Amino acid sequence: MLSEELKARRINAGLSQEALAERLNVGVYLIQAIEEGETSPHQALSKSAMVVWGTACRRNPSGVMQIRSNITSTIAMAVSFCSSLIVVGIVAFLLLVFILSHSNPVNNDRVILITILSLGFIARKDRDLVFTCLLCSALLVINDLLFPILINSSLELSITIYIFTLLSAHFLTRNLLKKIIFLTVFLVVSMELYWYLEEYSRPSITWYIHCIFIDIIVISLIKQKPKLLYKKNFRFSDLKLYDKFFLFHYYFYFLLILLVVIEYGIRHILHYHTLNIHYAYPYIQGVFSLIFILLLVESIIRHKLWK
Repeated sequence: MLSEELKARRINAGLSQEALAERLNVGVYLIQAIEEGETSPHQALSKSAMVVWGTACRRNPSGVMQIRSNITSTIAMAVSFCSSLIVVGIVAFLLLVFILSHSNPVNNDRVILITILSLGFIARKDRDLVFTCLLCSALLVINDLLFPILINSSLELSITIYIFTLLSAHFLTRNLLKKIIFLTVFLVVSMELYWYLEEYSRPSITWYIHCIFIDIIVISLIKQKPKLLYKKNFRFSDLKLYDKFFLFHYYFYFLLILLVVIEYGIRHILHYHTLNIHYAYPYIQGVFSLIFILLLVESIIRHKLWK
């Protein structure tokens, strides 16, 4: 119908009924009646008014304004992206310099802890980012407190940790991840039994199983975050980029710990000392932490979470 076509032209041109009525020098109620099909445009409007309606919609200056607005928005986004890259690069450089100049993993973890807590404070109005920062900080604090205890743990304490790890893996994980964890704990228990029977001085392998147990809890909490914060079910696609990397990091972590456990067996049972995966463990962890911090910084800058 002609009335629908005229209405579509006005809308596509970005004109309100009032603006069009002013251009045609008619009342706004007449425009409404024409567009609703109550009045014939040929009867209600003169030929010149019909021509003005068509040309006004084709020559609407708001289209030019929209193009200018799009260009301005694109430039602003490009400037924001470049600024984010510069700030992220500076943060990465400073953290990398510190990590390389201080090879003590404990000190590095404390610097990472302070950095993450600071970022959480800066973005304290964003519940999503604060939740992740607090969770990661709690993990670092727990590991810092338990490391001196577990590095020389008794056999009884080690067995307790193995049992809790198996239970958490059974109830909180599934499929391939559960198989990897069960395999890792089985290898560790087998080596513990061998060392006990051979009266061999036990290496500090319990620490890695503790890391598995804590990581299972962390992954479960990350997956529960949408329900805890927004009453929504978990969907991986809904997670922020730093949360996705957080999960990827800990999934990779399980494979890394499995390799370290195998290397412990080769070194302490077969007495083959060429492999040194466990020495690379803290450095790999440091690289992951650095990338995680950069993703937090990028999110804060992109969404201007300090405001």
